[in-house]
Amino acid sequence: MLKQITIQNLAILDDITLEFSDHFNVLTGETGAGKSIIIDALSLVFGARASVEMVRHGKDMARIEALLYLKPKHAQRIQELTDIDVHEECILQRCIYANGRSTAKCNGYLIPLNILNQIAEFLIDIHSQHESQYLLKADQHLPLLDQYICSYQKDYLQEYQQAFDQYSHLLVEKKFLENASKDLKDIDYLKFQYQELQDVLTEQEEEKMIEEYKELQHFEKNAAMMEEVLQYLDGNQQAIDSLYHALKSIQKIENSEKITDYKNRIESAYIDIQDVTDSLKKEFNIENFDAHRLDELSEQITKTNRLKRKYQTNHLFQLKTEIQEKIENAYTYQEKIENLTLELQKQKEKCFQLADKVTKCRKKYANQLEKEIQQQLADLYLEKASFSVHFEKSEHLTKYGNDLIEFYISTNQGEPQKPLVKIASGGEVSRIMLGLKTIFCKVTELDLIVFDEIDTGVSGKVAMAMGKKMHSIAQFAQVLAVTHLPQVACFSDQHLYIYKETKNNHTQTKVEHLTQDRKIMEIARLLSGEKITENSINTAKDLLSTKQ
Repeated sequence: MLKQITIQNLAILDDITLEFSDHFNVLTGETGAGKSIIIDALSLVFGARASVEMVRHGKDMARIEALLYLKPKHAQRIQELTDIDVHEECILQRCIYANGRSTAKCNGYLIPLNILNQIAEFLIDIHSQHESQYLLKADQHLPLLDQYICSYQKDYLQEYQQAFDQYSHLLVEKKFLENASKDLKDIDYLKFQYQELQDVLTEQEEEKMIEEYKELQHFEKNAAMMEEVLQYLDGNQQAIDSLYHALKSIQKIENSEKITDYKNRIESAYIDIQDVTDSLKKEFNIENFDAHRLDELSEQITKTNRLKRKYQTNHLFQLKTEIQEKIENAYTYQEKIENLTLELQKQKEKCFQLADKVTKCRKKYANQLEKEIQQQLADLYLEKASFSVHFEKSEHLTKYGNDLIEFYISTNQGEPQKPLVKIASGGEVSRIMLGLKTIFCKVTELDLIVFDEIDTGVSGKVAMAMGKKMHSIAQFAQVLAVTHLPQVACFSDQHLYIYKETKNNHTQTKVEHLTQDRKIMEIARLLSGEKITENSINTAKDLLSTKQ
């Protein structure tokens, strides 16, 4: 519900604030006073495209701010869209800068412009003769019919949609398996890869292998060097034998304290050298060297490095495990896909059967809707018009069944019905839209419906009928109408008079919230022009009494 809008520096609007009633609001005023600019401002604050030419000459920025009172479900939807704390009261703001920039805010927080567009979709509908409306769009006709049906039979789609959700889930599952099995089509190549990787080690085993290889390499090199050392210790050079004979000789010398010390030291050296020699012989015995094992490890390391280069990974064992899983899965995927295909076919048949039930229900209520709209058109003096809901069947299922629905109409007796969007006459479109909105405003979520001079080109009883319809719609949604017709203005709950005022060579738009007396005078002006007569005043009073 729009409670107030403030507009600053937009075109010829300096700074005006308009307050609205909850029901039927009318804007009147002379041509060029700025009524349509106010509707433009409303469009802008709900995300319409802006132009720098809209900013008042000499100003840096135009600002529009709308105060809304929201239903709980609308507040929740805005909160979900914006992540901003929104309750009953909400302020939307749009700023257009002379340098081309534009910003949008919700309750003081910046939001993307497209969020305003999304908010507009469930809050407001602006209807003018020159603007394509949602009622003319064929893709809106099925949702509108469903909303109409749900006002009588709320859960009529529930059984079908549960079946369709299950069908959709099976489709997703099958698609997943088909995508997963694409990599498994060449099972022979996978087997070849697995065979090639059959002997690869885990990373821990590979580390141990490399460590063993390095140890064997070192042993081979060190054993050759150690042979030379042993030659000095126990070979031709006979270092051990020399120490042994030296020890025997010193033992023959008469003992003294010094001689005993030397003898002990030679004996200790002899024992140490003998022990080192025995240890070296045991540790570096060439018979302990396994040349075959060294060749085997070298070959295995070379093969491992080649495979790493080929498969471009250092994790060969992990790759082998993944290939093994693919091979195992390849034999189960096909069976699962075949089973799912059969299950899908059964579920699809069930969905089509339930979709037929939905179609029957829709046709039943479509017939009722046709009669109600036919009556609305007759009220608007389109007695010769005929309206129908056109049904076709799609081969594809959607969440809403497989019906293709479009509203058809003929405005002249004997003429074939055509899609609603192909209506040529602007006056006819306005009355037809008004008739449709009288029905659908009761079942849609819209809070605000704007009629921007849709009554252009009509007068007399047709104008009176249009005024009554707008007042009727205002019982279910807030209505704002720009009009030049007294027959429409007389039904308003809030009448705003828009006029221009020039001071010091500066023109600006003003707004007056009319009292009952001023309302009579404005309707009299609409009846007779600038020269208000006693007769036009009395007629204005008579028109206002019509509302009662």
